[in-house]
Amino acid sequence: MFSSIKIALVLIMLAGAGGGFMYVKTLKSDLAISEANNAKLQESVADQKAVIEQQAKDFKAILAANKELEEKNKVLQAEFRALDERFNKINGKGEVRDIGKLAIEKTKRLNVLLTTQPTKQ
Repeated sequence: MFSSIKIALVLIMLAGAGGGFMYVKTLKSDLAISEANNAKLQESVADQKAVIEQQAKDFKAILAANKELEEKNKVLQAEFRALDERFNKINGKGEVRDIGKLAIEKTKRLNVLLTTQPTKQ
């Protein structure tokens, strides 16, 4: 009876050792997979940092271009106002003179004026 108990205990110990060995082997393979995943994540983080830096540079360039366009727009608006005041004056009848409207109404006359060569005198 004691020999069968000893055999059973030895078998239980061997099964425990075998189970422990398999558990450690599985842990090692999981650790290797985790380390590979961690390396990939580190590469991804570096790539994302580079993308963020490039986006920041692009954003600054866009802001500079936007500022330049706003300045040009202000200049163009001032020029437009000056030309509008110059060409859209009040005529003798008290009406606002509109060059565009006159061009539509008197298209033939305007074409003649624009297409004829000035004569030298």
